[in-house]
Amino acid sequence: MCPQTRVESTGRNLLAVMELASDGNPVLYRRGPDGAEFLAIGIEESPKHPFPQVIWRAFDENYGGISLDSPWADFVRNHRYTPSVIVTNERKFTEVLAFTVEDCDHWRNVVESAPLSSSDIPEYLETTFLDESSFREGVETVKASAAAKVVLARRARVSTSGPIPPAELLQKLGANYPTCTLFAISPGESTYPIFVGATPECLVQNRDGQLSTMALAGTTDDRPDRSRDEAEEVLLNSEKDRQEHRFVRDMIVEALSPLCDEINAPESPQILRLATLSHLQTPVSARLKADVGILDAADALHPTPAVCGTPREEARHLIAEHEGFDRGLYAGFFGWMHEDDGVFDVALRSALLDENGATLYAGAGITKDSDVDVEWAETSQKFRPLLDAIGEVCQ
Repeated sequence: MCPQTRVESTGRNLLAVMELASDGNPVLYRRGPDGAEFLAIGIEESPKHPFPQVIWRAFDENYGGISLDSPWADFVRNHRYTPSVIVTNERKFTEVLAFTVEDCDHWRNVVESAPLSSSDIPEYLETTFLDESSFREGVETVKASAAAKVVLARRARVSTSGPIPPAELLQKLGANYPTCTLFAISPGESTYPIFVGATPECLVQNRDGQLSTMALAGTTDDRPDRSRDEAEEVLLNSEKDRQEHRFVRDMIVEALSPLCDEINAPESPQILRLATLSHLQTPVSARLKADVGILDAADALHPTPAVCGTPREEARHLIAEHEGFDRGLYAGFFGWMHEDDGVFDVALRSALLDENGATLYAGAGITKDSDVDVEWAETSQKFRPLLDAIGEVCQ
């Protein structure tokens, strides 16, 4: 058995612990919509006991454009490892689990003494929207192609007078988007770069063989002459958006069929309302077959048409040809598993923080019926969670 300690969670700030731990340790932090927090610290090279494993995976593990000066160069693109320490926070208690008594005592003390906020807040300088010409050209190319759907992404660059504190930023995102999953991933050489976000999309979760996932595709527009209720009604009746959503739902069912029994995937989507926009969502549940694990399901599902397209390989080719930048961990997946249980989320509504600001990522599903201005506006909407939160931190 590994050493374990428990402290009352009242007032504990695992985001501050995450920020402290990321300076010199690989870190994965996750806070689900239920408020439960999971923080993995360090790497145990020779684990002597069964222990949860951490996994993160890039959108494209074999991206050809990666170089030493890439903002993603410090990240392992397909990382599966056993952490040295796990800190969880739920049900009014914070628990620390480690391989040694020394680590357990050290991180318990860090948990108990972590500050509630950062004192080093940079000044906001400017925001630059990137990739406009490549995005617009890509939309027209996809519309003329044989692909049924391709998700094209673009970037925005926020410049600040110094590094944005990830704990402060995630606190703002959590307050603004309480139903989303907060996350932070650090390669561990220093606090920066660190990848953070508030994603609405769970790739797959498994508890005692009961698997759950979701189809998430289709987004309300941002027209000022429509109320949110009106925009959601338009979305529910949009042939383009329902078709885009159907691609994702059908692919999930097809991918899970060899791995699962009792698949339940409703024919009609529902509305998922977030703070600034709404999506079409279909919850999907199933039961894993006896010889199948959660990572098998994640590998079969990722990348779904919600972040890549359909057919998958043709969409990958068009993305690599027209986006012109490395997505890195954006639209990849991350999470943890222990034996066959665990959870993996899709890395969306996210930003890569560095010493001088942040690079934001957002994408839109392109079909033959797409309007380039509408798709540009949709990606602008998807930048808003991070832009708003950064603006609140860096006033």
